[in-house]
This record gives sequence, C-alpha cells and structure tokens, in this order.
Amino acid sequence: MAGLVKKRNNYIAVWYENGKPVRKSTRVHVLPTAADGDLNARQLKKLAMQVAETMERAAKGSTTAARALEAVRAAAGAPPCPTLSEYAAQWLRWRNAQPGAERSLSNRQSSISSLSRLCPSLWSQRLDAITPAHAADYVTAALDEVSGSTVERRLADISAMLNRAVAEGIIARNPFRGARVPRWERAGQGDRRREPFTPEDVARMLREFPGEWPDMLRVCLLLGGQRLGDVAGLQWSAIDWDNGLVRVTSQKTNRPMRKPLLTQLRQLLEKRLRSLGSQPGDYVFPYAAWKVAAAGGKTSKLSLEFSELCRAAGIARKVPSSARGSKTHALTDKTFHSLRTTAVTVLLCAGVPAELVQWLVGHDDKLIEREHYFKPNAPAQIAAMQPLVNLLTP
Repeated sequence: MAGLVKKRNNYIAVWYENGKPVRKSTRVHVLPTAADGDLNARQLKKLAMQVAETMERAAKGSTTAARALEAVRAAAGAPPCPTLSEYAAQWLRWRNAQPGAERSLSNRQSSISSLSRLCPSLWSQRLDAITPAHAADYVTAALDEVSGSTVERRLADISAMLNRAVAEGIIARNPFRGARVPRWERAGQGDRRREPFTPEDVARMLREFPGEWPDMLRVCLLLGGQRLGDVAGLQWSAIDWDNGLVRVTSQKTNRPMRKPLLTQLRQLLEKRLRSLGSQPGDYVFPYAAWKVAAAGGKTSKLSLEFSELCRAAGIARKVPSSARGSKTHALTDKTFHSLRTTAVTVLLCAGVPAELVQWLVGHDDKLIEREHYFKPNAPAQIAAMQPLVNLLTP
C-alpha cells in the first residue's frame, strides 16, 4: 500500500516495487494555497492518499489510473465521467453559492470561459481525457491574450475546480496542477508581441533558407498563415486535386478546415510531388514531419531551428537576457508563428473584411485578429493615413 512523505509543501507518494522504494510527487500541497480553492489541510491529505494509491496501482500494471477511477465510480453507482463543460457549469454553481463568493464571481467565470474560447476542442473532452499537455497548450494560448499575472490567476481558478473533481473521485490527478507561467512572463517581461515579417524578410527567407523551409513558408502563407505543426503534418491525402481543396485539421484546436487550392499552391505541390519521386511517402514535408515525430509530436525543435535561421540571417533578434529569467535557451522576437501575424496584417491592410480574415486564418474569435495579430508597420500606417492628409491639403 502506498504511503506519503512530505517534501517542502508537497506530498510524495511512496511504494515498493521489487523490494525497492519508488517515489513520485502527487502534486498535492500539504498546506492549502490559492490553487487549492476551498480544500483544507485534512482534505488535501486525503486527496494525496487517493492519488498515491491510484498511482501505485497504475505503476504496478494492475490497472490504469483512469480505469481504477472508473471502477470505483461504477461500483458506487456514479454516472460516467462528465465533460469539462458539464463539470465546469456544476462547479461554478456550487462555488458561487459559497459565502463571500460574489467578490470574485466575475473572475472565476472569466477564467472558466477562457477555456472554452481558447481551447474549444478541450471544452467537450471528458475530464479524465485531459492531460498536462492540454494545460500547457492553454497557457500558451492564454499568454497571447492576457498578461502572465492574469494567466496565473486563471490557472488558480481552473486548478481549484479540478482539485474538487479529484476530491470527488471523478479524476485521479489534476492535469492543470503542474501548469506554470514562465518566469519572464510572470515578471511582465515576456516578449510575445509576435511582430510580423516585412516583405523584405519574407523575400530573404525564400531566397536564403535551406531545405524544405522556403516551400514550408510558401505553403504556410498560401493556406492563410497556418501553424508550424499543421504545415509539418500536412499529408498528400489531405489534398483534393479534383475539387481544388486542402483539408487541414488544426493540431491545436482539432478544428477541421477546408482551404482553397490556389493556383500557386497547386503548382508548388505538384513540383514537390515530382521532386519526391514515384514513392513520395505520406507527408508533403518528410524532414519536418520526421523532426516533429522524433520530438514526441512536438514542434519545439523544428521551431528552434527556424528561429536560429532567422537570427543568423539578421531577420530576428534575441530577447534580452533579463527577459528570460534563469532560462538558458535563447528566444527571438520573431518565430514561425510570426507568419500568422504577417498573414493577418497583410489581409486586413488590403481591406479584406475581418470576418473573412478570421475564416481564412482559422481563428474562433475575430477580436483575436485585431487585438493580437494585426500589427501594421510604418509604411502601411502612412498609406492608411493618406485620406486624412488629402483632407487637410488645399
């Protein structure tokens, strides 16, 4: 049977396998913090014990954590695990009925609603299907919208909700408990402006970048500024040559999209297909797809390679070390995601309606375009101001 030991303000689960002790953090606090909501120290210890026993059973192979909880819930006659949206509504009703809850009512509702807005696919997931990776994706999306301190407050509200789900035996562990805002973001120093590339930058990248990168940039922009993971994961089976469509499913939101196969895009893809020979494989960009697969499905290494190319070409600059806290890896003010900002800025400056830009780029909220991705440069602003100059000219 698993036991508990204390380390700083956390409970550590301890059990034996083959005569040797195994220690794993339960990520449950010994003394309550803001992230623990209304749970007191006794409830936290009980919660940690439940987590430890479930972890032991899963580690020894007798069951998985999810199956162990399902068995307990079934034996108790409990209903199936609710979805995030179902449980969130239930938790908000309960929490808002507590004494003094009205003081932070709007903040809690804002925190929970941000999940549905920023991670719409997660909103319909069962609670036991949510993972720490989902939490990390939420943090990334939220930092594009609000400050690091606001994201921390939202995480505390979401974590408090999921802590109660653990205490009720609905899930084994809180997937948001380990989610953190980077230190430089917490200090308000994060450089997340996502500045767009200039036309000169784009021309230089197309001319000088090696390997698949020039074609990846073209495909990204001709599909409306799609994310790096979506471009690297593009498969030949997603291209409908007869109907002139490219079917893209966003890896971030799981949202299916149908993009027009523009003439320039068709010519580019046909050229790539010929260059890959009679057996082109599954992916349009085999190297990029391999690099993502080698990183466990994450685009971090591929993104870092792109950033290094940008710095070497003088297109992007390093973020000052004071904005990186104690991190040793270098950041840049322009990344592959800046192409998304480029696409939005170019389309809006050209007079394309915001609703159409929202559809082309694949955002769920048109305010995201205007508030976070629309970054007109000085020449674009000067051109836009010309009617006012004409108004004042005799």
